[in-house]
Amino acid sequence: MGNVDSTSKVFVQKSEVFQDVFKLVFNDAQATLEKIQPMEPEAFFAQMLPATGETKRIRKRRKAQKALMLTRFSRDIVKNCVCATHENVDYMVLAIENQAYVDHFMPARVMIYDAMTLHTQIKCLKALNSSTLTADTFLTGVSKGTKLKPVLTVVCYFGEKPWDGPRSLHEILEINDPKLKALIPDYPIIIIDPHALTEAQLGLLDTSLREVFTCIKDSHHRKSLKEIVNSNPRFQHMDPDAVNLIKAVLNIDIQTDAKQGEINMCQAVEDWKQELLDEGRTEGKAEGKAEALVNLMQNFKLNLDQALSGLSIPTSEWDAYRERVQKLQTAQS
Repeated sequence: MGNVDSTSKVFVQKSEVFQDVFKLVFNDAQATLEKIQPMEPEAFFAQMLPATGETKRIRKRRKAQKALMLTRFSRDIVKNCVCATHENVDYMVLAIENQAYVDHFMPARVMIYDAMTLHTQIKCLKALNSSTLTADTFLTGVSKGTKLKPVLTVVCYFGEKPWDGPRSLHEILEINDPKLKALIPDYPIIIIDPHALTEAQLGLLDTSLREVFTCIKDSHHRKSLKEIVNSNPRFQHMDPDAVNLIKAVLNIDIQTDAKQGEINMCQAVEDWKQELLDEGRTEGKAEGKAEALVNLMQNFKLNLDQALSGLSIPTSEWDAYRERVQKLQTAQS
């Protein structure tokens, strides 16, 4: 099934999914996003270059890219982008940190990542401007008035339970005096929590990210997976990477064909449910049936009586199976 970290990175780094994430962010800021266009480092850093001859420009670009590689550090997804709204066009560094669990130091992590990204730009700018500095600007390494490209990081949360962790630096600092606290700059972070998204916000998404968030949100409200996928025809045409992410988040083992361009998740869920039922009916050992009962209860949000009926277990044996299921659940916890 894969883990959430790896499957979320494969899915979210796709350009169309990446843009969907920031569509939510820009919409919350009441900015209408027309386009996010990822740029290669060479084109992005060309925006920082002074107007010089083409040979010098190429040499400076290579020097800046070398500086960029030397200061590279680990982030989930980072793209240099041109962001177009109705009013303006801006060059920005957009980043996404995928989270499968609540990290209570997330504000500090994001602040460090953003600061390191800005530091990388400073290194690049120094490499670009090394031959154009005056005596007054030699020590700083850049000309007066030089600007950095803004960095915007979004935490994309894929946990089964709502995010209940800190959303700003002040929330993780131990300080009692409010006057002293006011002196320390805060660092709020942007977290996309599918559990908190409205139907209107989900409707902004064009990709299968909408269905991923829907599954996570609705499964927390005890809706069965079959209910979720059958309520929306979009589940009949799913991105395979999105299905892999849903499988990892919900810890389910739906069998899908990785070679297919699209996956009908409605049919896959139905086949999987039938497979569980068949395994439970044909397994001679009571332990095998008990495991099938637990699988049905967990993955289809059934109570024990419903699962017992689904496996066609005689009512005279229900008490015995209740005891076996209780022991199995205790062992798994």
